[in-house]
Parts: sequence; structure tokens; C-alpha cells
Amino acid sequence: MKEFNEKHIETLFQKVYSNSATESEIREYYSMLSDERTCSFIAELMQSALRDSINIEKDYDRRKAVFERIKGVDIWSNKRARNHRIYRFSFAAASAVVLFGLFFWKGQLRYSPNDRQLPGLQSANSDVKAGVEAAILTVDNGFQIDLAENTSGNFGLHSGTEIKANGDGELVYSYSGRGYHGSQHHSIRTKNGQHYKLRLPDGTKLWMNAGSEVRFLPTLVEGNTRKIFLSGEAYFEVAKDSKSPFVVETNLQSIYVLGTHFNVSAYPDDRKVTTSLLEGKVKISAHGNQYVLIPGQKVISTSTETVLSKTKAEDAVDWQQGEFVLNGIKLSEALKKIARWYDVDVVYLEKGDDQILYGGWISNKQPLSVILKAIEDLGSVRFSLEGRQVIVNNPNR
Repeated sequence: MKEFNEKHIETLFQKVYSNSATESEIREYYSMLSDERTCSFIAELMQSALRDSINIEKDYDRRKAVFERIKGVDIWSNKRARNHRIYRFSFAAASAVVLFGLFFWKGQLRYSPNDRQLPGLQSANSDVKAGVEAAILTVDNGFQIDLAENTSGNFGLHSGTEIKANGDGELVYSYSGRGYHGSQHHSIRTKNGQHYKLRLPDGTKLWMNAGSEVRFLPTLVEGNTRKIFLSGEAYFEVAKDSKSPFVVETNLQSIYVLGTHFNVSAYPDDRKVTTSLLEGKVKISAHGNQYVLIPGQKVISTSTETVLSKTKAEDAVDWQQGEFVLNGIKLSEALKKIARWYDVDVVYLEKGDDQILYGGWISNKQPLSVILKAIEDLGSVRFSLEGRQVIVNNPNR
């Protein structure tokens, strides 16, 4: 492959994107897609082009014409190249420049599930709908409140703290100022297919993803800290309080903050905890070591090690923004997120390489069949939908 040259790559991208590239330029362009660095750079170019587009519908039609023309070009001239693994990787990467723009638009979608029906899906009415705002609140002495049925109202004082649902999918805790010295925690739990928003007594906001649970004292304060225990995933916007640090405890990490925005994913079946920082600064304690994060960094802890690395932190909060980000993510990881959001089971008929998806954003308010069809268009995987089971066929063929 030629040396990485941003200017040359951008020139070829603009020609392909504008449908003015020659067949030889198209072949050269696709030959570069076996390089991960180039794919990442082209994905950024596509995102910029999508953001700058003024007429969405007109631009979609133009990109569709580009795609139809590229399909008619013999990108590789020999059989050996076609059979090489790079061939499969390159077509997955091609999604970053064509299908990414063709099928994904932030907050919007270009096709209907009725037009592209999955095998096993009898009708749109049998499709699986997106997750809902719901949770179970457990307070003093194990008393439970179903927040799906009680969407608004004041639930009264519990251990000196007033609790109410504001009717907008948010539960609000307000400490009355009365002393509370007990040790009984309140908990809020979302099942798969549910999500919920919470405002803590100190003003901290958190968004709970599907299949998650948080526990805390009604006052939030334990000793000199504000402390919350998390299993699953949550996005935090922590209220500043220099006298009382905010601590999130998970099974593998302790996260210390004063006031900041961050996401923590701590699902037990993932066997790891990932903290991604969007704003401010956090200190993480894991495996006897401490790590200080700045925006754009993440820390991943497993049972054996902890690793600090760079990240696109906004991708970690796709769910909180009402989207799935399907770019640079393994198929298995994407399906795990989708399974939790839609409360479905994923069944693999065959084992195959865990391909990387190179796509964009798609609204997580869409029916499940729409999400699965979009993923199909990003790679070689095929799905069928049987009730609440997603059947994965021939991954990576």
C-alpha cells in the first residue's frame, strides 16, 4: 500500500463522493481501505460531509447513485485478491464511505422495515419495539414502586428524603434536611428493554441504561463522600461539591469525582468495567493503582488488568443520546447492546470471525428490524427475527 497521504486520500474521497471518480480511481480508493488508519480518516471525512449537507433527501439520492455505480466496478482484478481476508475487511470498511452515508443519518433513517422485511418477521406489528422509560424503585423495608405504572406523583418521605416522579421519565430525590443515620440503601433497577433518568439529592443527574441497577443511601452521603453503587451502565452529570467528593463503586473500579460528565459501563456479563470521560476530571482506583482521566480518555478494568487509553468519549453515551453508534465496534458488542435495549436473545447459528462494523449513527427509537437491516448492509452478516430471538446467520461470509 502507498504511504498514508491525507491530501491524496481526501481528493479521492471527494471524487468518489461526488460520483466523478474514474474506474481506476475507484479501484485505487478501495485498495486503500485495507488500512485501518485510512478507514478511520475516511470515516471522519464522511461524517463531515454528512454534517455539511443541506438537502438531506437530495444528498441521499445522489449517494445512492454513487453506490449503484461502484457496484458495477470490478474493484479487484484477480481472483486471489477476492478470496483474501482483506477483501471482506475492505467491504466492511467500504460502509464507512458509502453505506455509512447511504443508510445512516444522525437521528434519521432512510428506509422502512416494511420495505425490507427480515426472515421470520410476519408483519410490522410483530416487530420488536425500542426500549421504554421504566424502572423498579425499592425503598425502606423492601417496599417497591413500579415507575412504569406510576409515571408521576409524589411518593412521600422515605428516610427523610422526598421522592417524586415528574412525569417526564425522571425520578427526583430531595433531601428534607432531617437527620438520617440509617444504613438501608434505596435501589433503582431497569430490566432489559428499559431505561430511566434520576436526579439525586445533591442535584447530580444520571441516566440508567437497560439492565442496570444503582444503590445509594437516601441522603446519598456516606461519611464524607457522596456514594453510589452501580451494576450495568449509567451516564453521570455530577453536581459540584468540593467538600464532598462523588464516588461510583463498581465491582472492578472506584471512581472519584468532584463535578464532571462521564459514562460507566459495568455489566457483569461483560466481565469488565469501562469508564469514559467527557468533561472534567476523574480519578479511578483499580487493582491497587490510581488513574487520572482527562476528557477523551477511558479506563478498562478486567479481573486481571486495567488499561488507560484514548477514546471518542461521545460514542460511549450513544444510548443516552438516543442512538446506537455502529462504527469501529465488534459485531458481538453491538448485538449485546442491542439485545439489552430491545430485551431480546441473540442466537448464533455458526461461529465466525467477529467482524468490525464501519457505519455511523442510527436512532435507537427505531423498531428492531430496522436496526438489524442496517447492520446487514454494513457487512456480510444476515439476521432473522423469530419472536424475541435474533438469529445470526453466516457471520463474516
